[in-house]
Amino acid sequence: MIIATSVRLLAVAAVCTAIATTASAQTDVAAFYRGRQINMLIGSAAGGGYDAYARLVARYFGKYVPGNPAVVPLNMPGAGGNTAVAHLY
Repeated sequence: MIIATSVRLLAVAAVCTAIATTASAQTDVAAFYRGRQINMLIGSAAGGGYDAYARLVARYFGKYVPGNPAVVPLNMPGAGGNTAVAHLY
């Protein structure tokens, strides 16, 4: 009986610690992205289907990232998207 109570108490303590850690981690992320800009690379030319989808995602993406950063879509056409991938490295 004592062991079951100890295990239950330990489980409650672990859950409380996880909740407290998650809350502080979210504020750190929000502080990091506040006032920043995220560049969304689009590996196709402007006006195409992929461009339309990426711009639609970019319009609302910043609302769901803590800190609400500005999301700027950047078109980098060429070489089947390899130009955009090479820009990352």
